[in-house]
Amino acid sequence: MKTLLKIALPLLILAALVLAGMSRIRTVVSVEEAVTGTAADAVTGTVKVFANLDIKVKTEVQGRIAETPFAINQKVKKGDTLMVLEAQDIRNQIREKVIQLKAAQKRLQLPLNQVRDIQNVEDEIARIKQAIEFGNASQSDLEKRQRDLQKIQNDFNYQQISREEQAELFEATVANLQYQLSRMTLVAPMDGTITEQYKWPGDYIWTGNEVLRLVSDGRWVELTLAEEDSAYVEKGQKAKVRLASYPDRTFEATVTALNSTANADTKTRAVFLSIDAPDEILIPGLTGEAVLVKAERKNTVLVPRRALIGNRVYVVKNGIVEIRPVTPGFLGLEKAEILSGIVAGEQVVTDGQSLLRDGDKVEILGAKKD
Repeated sequence: MKTLLKIALPLLILAALVLAGMSRIRTVVSVEEAVTGTAADAVTGTVKVFANLDIKVKTEVQGRIAETPFAINQKVKKGDTLMVLEAQDIRNQIREKVIQLKAAQKRLQLPLNQVRDIQNVEDEIARIKQAIEFGNASQSDLEKRQRDLQKIQNDFNYQQISREEQAELFEATVANLQYQLSRMTLVAPMDGTITEQYKWPGDYIWTGNEVLRLVSDGRWVELTLAEEDSAYVEKGQKAKVRLASYPDRTFEATVTALNSTANADTKTRAVFLSIDAPDEILIPGLTGEAVLVKAERKNTVLVPRRALIGNRVYVVKNGIVEIRPVTPGFLGLEKAEILSGIVAGEQVVTDGQSLLRDGDKVEILGAKKD
């Protein structure tokens, strides 16, 4: 028994010393002061850059490529020539049909033989009518010649219509060939930049083949927000965009529209932004993030966002932790608005709150010791 007491007594004394030492150790915390400033109701989301138009230009006819008078990354204007197909065969056909058209038009100017025949029969009918008055001809003679006249007139009309038809067909054929010839030259449908080329001089292409990619001038940005963050987003609100390719730059943007539908699978909604940056920087396909400010409130109490734990803030007063229930307002990316519960100038804990209890004694990191 005495031996047991000899062993236990020193252990009890050591434990008491350890507890006494621990009671004098204070948790070190980082704090910041609550301040008065402007609160922002801001949300963040991912962005992607798009061109106003980004198309794969296709051919309308088939043929062999004769030339491509452009280079990759070259800017073009609407109507500029992008590609020319070999078209000598069509030009030869046009020349042949033009000759035939001119000949047909000249034939239209020549009188038909039936004109003379019609005049002769009409004169004879007139004489027969006079002869009938004097009893020198019969009514049947008149009717026969009238039938002959009708037949000649029908032949005349048929020949005239045939000649007109032939001329019009040649004219239509020339117009069709000229239209085909025009499509052998591929022109830019808009101002933009050639970014890709898929076919080259000497290649034979078919109708509908993709030959190049044309990206128009002008850019817009799609901001993807979580459903709950998209509430109260309106046209005209401001945003700041940061692209992964330019991490040290921030671009000003403005909301132009909110997508009329949401994505039920991803629980997101798209917001469309116009962005203040040149096209050379806003390469279609670039990604990044944006902060969208939905509303602001001035002269309000702000604390670091990380100091707000649910509806509580850990305040340090005279070295003692006091857990305060608060009423949060606008939540920005870095600052949180506090509508009630603390005042400007009070010190709030910014990290390690889970290790603290109400009434704990703490030491402020960096504070001068007496």
